Amino acid sequence: VFVEPPKEGFLPWYDSLMKAEQLPHYLDIESPNLYVMQNRYTTDDGSEMLFISNSNRYNAHETKITFSREITKGKHPWIWDLQTGQRFKLPLDDDGSYNFDLGPVESLLIVFEKPHYREENPQIWQPLQQVIGEDCRAKGRCSEGTTNLNVNDLSNDWMVELRHSRTDTIMETHFDTLTDLKELEDYKHFTGTIVYKKSFELYEISRTILNLGTVEGVAEVFVNGQSAGVRYFGRRLFDISDFVKEGNNEIEIHVLTTMGNYMKTMTDNLVAKIYVNRKGREQEYQPMGMLGPVKVYY
Repeated sequence: VFVEPPKEGFLPWYDSLMKAEQLPHYLDIESPNLYVMQNRYTTDDGSEMLFISNSNRYNAHETKITFSREITKGKHPWIWDLQTGQRFKLPLDDDGSYNFDLGPVESLLIVFEKPHYREENPQIWQPLQQVIGEDCRAKGRCSEGTTNLNVNDLSNDWMVELRHSRTDTIMETHFDTLTDLKELEDYKHFTGTIVYKKSFELYEISRTILNLGTVEGVAEVFVNGQSAGVRYFGRRLFDISDFVKEGNNEIEIHVLTTMGNYMKTMTDNLVAKIYVNRKGREQEYQPMGMLGPVKVYY
């Protein structure tokens, strides 16, 4: 059967075609999106590995994904953390589905494997955005089990160091409010590491989660001198429970930028001329830095 695809609206067209022609498929994405993609790999022992990603740079996407019996039968589902290597039990519904909330540029590795041994009290996967309940509060539909945490807004009053990677210089300044460096004439050609510093107080703490909001660059968080992790994709959420203490806490956010804006100053450099400064095709200034809002949930 040959069917001519439409020039627009391919996803809903293909979804209806798949159902009408009963085309075989191993998962169903309830709300398809052009930026949401998946790959499947079957290992030699019969385990199923699915890599699901949202490639949109700024927008999250929420959808229910139902895995077929071909995938789930006789297997346990796990989420493997792509940064730490930890794994968490994925609590599927009875129909083999789960409601995923994929952050901007977020990826998930899901593994269905046969139970080789009995794992005592496996940790259930609970994304940090679900723990803090920020998204569900905005939508007015928090589910049972969402933690009711206190919130401190840390978006204002930051000491800032700009550690230039090309000139080996350090410039110190103060930001009353977080601002995109490309909007600041003195800093829009910067390249290197931007270090944001401030202190904050916590009392009666238990679990503590830091949300950096929007970050343009690779972010590493230091709390009281200890690294709490690196994020370069997805939501910039950090569980800092093991690093905070009662009373005063010191925090540093290190944001590593790209060289694109700096290369606009390299007018005599052949590579810069080709990729950034080509006449008529000049690259626009790219956003840089931590834009926030920055919040601590505890």
